Amino acid sequence: MEDKIFDLLAKMYTEVQEMKVKMHDMAENMATKQDIKRLEDNMIRLENKMDDNHKALYDGYQQSMEGIHTLQSR
Repeated sequence: MEDKIFDLLAKMYTEVQEMKVKMHDMAENMATKQDIKRLEDNMIRLENKMDDNHKALYDGYQQSMEGIHTLQSR
């Protein structure tokens, strides 16, 4: 009976140690609040840059269309 209890405790100990290792590995791979903040800042910066580029492209398109209409009306 004592051998079964000892084997069960040994097995439980081994499983707990394996879980600790897995949890440690997961913790190392998790993003920190600083990582998330940096990513959010980069996304905002890119969105602003894209917005500016879209406005510039639309302005260029609008000028081209106005030029075409001017040439067609002559």
